[in-house]
Amino acid sequence: MNSNECLYCNKDDTYLRTMMSFIMDLPSAKVYLWTKNSDYPGRCIVALDNHKTEIFYLETKERHDFFDSVSIVANAMKNATNAGKINYGIYGDEVSHLHVHLVPKIKDGKDWNKYFTVTRDDYNKPMQTKEIEAWTEKLKSEINSLIQNKKD
Repeated sequence: MNSNECLYCNKDDTYLRTMMSFIMDLPSAKVYLWTKNSDYPGRCIVALDNHKTEIFYLETKERHDFFDSVSIVANAMKNATNAGKINYGIYGDEVSHLHVHLVPKIKDGKDWNKYFTVTRDDYNKPMQTKEIEAWTEKLKSEINSLIQNKKD
């Protein structure tokens, strides 16, 4: 897959928007709310802001910035969802663009003590527009607050 065909790099993001909603840009990263499934409210994707397929292809600063962004989003997600644990998934078999799935897990909730799963069948449980708007604003606010506190 070249960058012109990549889900995250394609200028026509129509297909991407059927699965996720853009939240904001962070250093070396773009943050998205996963909207195709409502089983894990607040689930996010943090995607590298340029087309690379593996962690070891990143220069040191880019790698630091990217994983700092992942950390900030995970922290914001934990605050916004009261998650007992954040699960991190880096795959790339199907979409070979470096991106991290961040999934809030609630103690005794769906898949607690198991890895999170989402299959094509789960795409039939999309978030509603008002939920998307509320989660986007909540996560953006939490992220901005963490960034501001980091500067202080």
